[in-house]
Amino acid sequence: EEHTFQSTKQSNRAMDPSSSQQGQPTVRYASRIDMRRAVYSIIRRVLMQRLAQQQVHGAPSRLNKDQRHKALRQARVLEDILYRRASSLDEYQDLSTLEQRVFKAGQAVYILSQRREMEGQQGRLIRERVASTMDNYARGLENESQGQGRR
Repeated sequence: EEHTFQSTKQSNRAMDPSSSQQGQPTVRYASRIDMRRAVYSIIRRVLMQRLAQQQVHGAPSRLNKDQRHKALRQARVLEDILYRRASSLDEYQDLSTLEQRVFKAGQAVYILSQRREMEGQQGRLIRERVASTMDNYARGLENESQGQGRR
């Protein structure tokens, strides 16, 4: 038996992807907004766990405004990746694999951002080397022309 949540005002347990257990009916969300909320809840939980590990005097009870906005942006990007990668709507909405898929998509985004950063650094180094070479070449031409003018 499959359940589809048509309303976003379902119980928190229904919205929590970690409540999906093996042997239970597959829970599916009706919309991308619902999926984005499920992705956000995963990101939020992971962030709260990381903050708790970093805190000496107890875990914060909630994320601050900047952390929430960053988590919402991440949820939007990751949900979009999940939507585009899924071969079917059933695969996209499958909560039993959602957390694993979110982590894989997050890794892909991280690797891509690192690659772009490295390419940007390489591009800057190349531009600096080219500029330096051109400056040296221009100085050499100046010195050559000044040397010929003295003869």
